[in-house]
Amino acid sequence: GDVLLHLGFRRYFGLGLGAFFLAHVAYILLFVRSWPRPLRPRRLDLLLVAVVLVYSVVVTGWLSSRLGGYALPVIAYSIAITAMAVSAIVARFSTPLIAAGRFRTVLPLAAYLIWPTYYLGQYAIAIGFLREKAGDPSPGE
Repeated sequence: GDVLLHLGFRRYFGLGLGAFFLAHVAYILLFVRSWPRPLRPRRLDLLLVAVVLVYSVVVTGWLSSRLGGYALPVIAYSIAITAMAVSAIVARFSTPLIAAGRFRTVLPLAAYLIWPTYYLGQYAIAIGFLREKAGDPSPGE
């Protein structure tokens, strides 16, 4: 997705968004397979899910009114990224690396930091997940 957007934002926006969408679907499937069985979300899990859902609805609603013809693809992408966050919460991973990989903030030098921080986030999700599955949730070792 990043490569497509970098090659031509306007020209490849739909394809880039589709690539990101498919990546999020892969994460969702991976995280759902990690849900505890039987599924019994804790109150904190439900609270976090509610916060994510409210935030997603508010931001998506605000954005979709400004996107014209891109509104439907962006809404679909928003649903995918929200489902990914919810599936990670419900999975209750013991390592903070997976959640840290989803953190984003506005920085003054964002144009220069977007690629390194994005890939560090992907690295954190992957390493966190692999450590969780290997039974070593400690991020410092």
